[in-house]
Amino acid sequence: MKKTAVLAAILLIAVLSASVFCACDKTQKLDREMDTEIVGVYQDFSGNLIVELANFTHEDYEGGYAQDATAMEFSLDGGKTWMIWSASTEDWCEGKGIYYVMNPTRNSENDITGFVAYAYDGTETAFEIGDSASVCVRIPESSKYKASEIITSESITLKDEANETQEEMSEINTERFRVMPKGYIDGFLPWSVAYEKAGTYFSYIDGDSVKFGIISQIEEIDGEMKITALKYYEELSDSEKQGLENFEYRIISPDRYTDVIEDMDGEFSFFEERYYNDKTEWTSLNGNGIAFSSVSQPANIWKYKRLTGTSGFVDEETGEMTDVSYHYSTYTSVFILLRVKADDNAVASYPLELEIVLEEVESIEKE
Repeated sequence: MKKTAVLAAILLIAVLSASVFCACDKTQKLDREMDTEIVGVYQDFSGNLIVELANFTHEDYEGGYAQDATAMEFSLDGGKTWMIWSASTEDWCEGKGIYYVMNPTRNSENDITGFVAYAYDGTETAFEIGDSASVCVRIPESSKYKASEIITSESITLKDEANETQEEMSEINTERFRVMPKGYIDGFLPWSVAYEKAGTYFSYIDGDSVKFGIISQIEEIDGEMKITALKYYEELSDSEKQGLENFEYRIISPDRYTDVIEDMDGEFSFFEERYYNDKTEWTSLNGNGIAFSSVSQPANIWKYKRLTGTSGFVDEETGEMTDVSYHYSTYTSVFILLRVKADDNAVASYPLELEIVLEEVESIEKE
């Protein structure tokens, strides 16, 4: 009897302990407040599907799938399957909630054939060009918190990638990306072909405007393909002028780049401009080009100084350079981005960077 009572007591204690443990386990994970917001869903120039989030950093992810405090869960099938991504740390979007959630699939010619995303279990969510997609977002479960409630984006129609701007717009004879005068370009023909073909547009300065012409002839010279003839804007046909309507531009404001305006080498890196590409207004390019007066407002002006060379005399006795002079050019410029517009079937292209020099002042400084 005593033995039976002891066993019953032990069993009761075990049951109570298990109950307490289960109760603790059930109450261990807390509700996670969903404070994240979807800023936008869009495709980049390569066709990748990107989600931008606000309030995307959270803590207490230990024990879950998340690798860092920016990890978020995404679903493209209405919440049936989930995948997890951390915010991109590329230079152009570092510190912003940019997430690549779906990539295009391509054939042997590198053309987009569709889009695919993979869930944790390998389940594939596939779309075709022209399909509509919306993105579900939540904060992932962790050892401390349950997964948050779900928020869903507006739908987006998936498009093909655009033709690269460089396939339609030549950088013929630009120094870095500075637009050159008409006469200067003429003096360098014939010019070696990079990716250009007959019919490719190019930019040039004519008076107080940036205008656009086309490459009209490419020939083989001494075994190398060369640009041998150009048509300037006034020589274009009506259809060629109309083709310029496929382009748009926007101005790069210097107020975000005060740290490089005095860059003596004239080197500029506009990493952040990829972030602003889909957030700022673009101006359609018209046939008359871009008049200096339309872009040269004070807020758009860059002024920077660039070392262009040195000179001096060599002392015949010591071999040392004496009377050294440094040659500089001070530029007053406007920087723009130029791209192919998005249309019903394709996204906007990756932009070219172009510098419009409004004034160049040369100076010499002695050592």
